[in-house]
Amino acid sequence: MKVFLSAAWLVGAILWSLAKPIAPILAIAPAQAAVNCDPNYTGTCIPKFSEAGDLDCKDIKAKNFKSVGSDPHRLDGDNDGIACEKKK
Repeated sequence: MKVFLSAAWLVGAILWSLAKPIAPILAIAPAQAAVNCDPNYTGTCIPKFSEAGDLDCKDIKAKNFKSVGSDPHRLDGDNDGIACEKKK
């Protein structure tokens, strides 16, 4: 009986130790996503040019979001502050 309880405790301890790292990863993921967004665009998360390379509007689902700054992806072709304008 003592061996069975020790084995059960060991299995429980191993499973518990494996489960602990999952919570911090889930807590960090949204913050990392925000850090990877280019601050030159607001209204949607456009990946930074240095990480995603050059993106075109066809690569992005969002339309009509603000371009505030240098527009490294050149998504605001007419420089009116609205990037990836939906064609009328």
